Amino acid sequence: MLVLSTFCLTFCTEDPEECTADEFCSEPVTACCTDGTCVYEYDGVEYPDTDQGLSDLSDAIGCAARVDLIPSLKALALSAKAASLNR
Repeated sequence: MLVLSTFCLTFCTEDPEECTADEFCSEPVTACCTDGTCVYEYDGVEYPDTDQGLSDLSDAIGCAARVDLIPSLKALALSAKAASLNR
């Protein structure tokens, strides 16, 4: 029991989530990843790291350069994903 408690005090209090943020069309977007699984957050809404999620996020941001947003959003998530996997 003492070993488990010590383990939890050491590791359970750490937040394994890694986040990166950037602006797209002057709008702040955050990508957060835990163990390689990512979500995007924009305007209080979470979007999954899927083709549909990226499409919905691009629509929500609503700028004219929508097609160019998706590769940039994926790069944002890759940065957070790499950090989450290197913990």
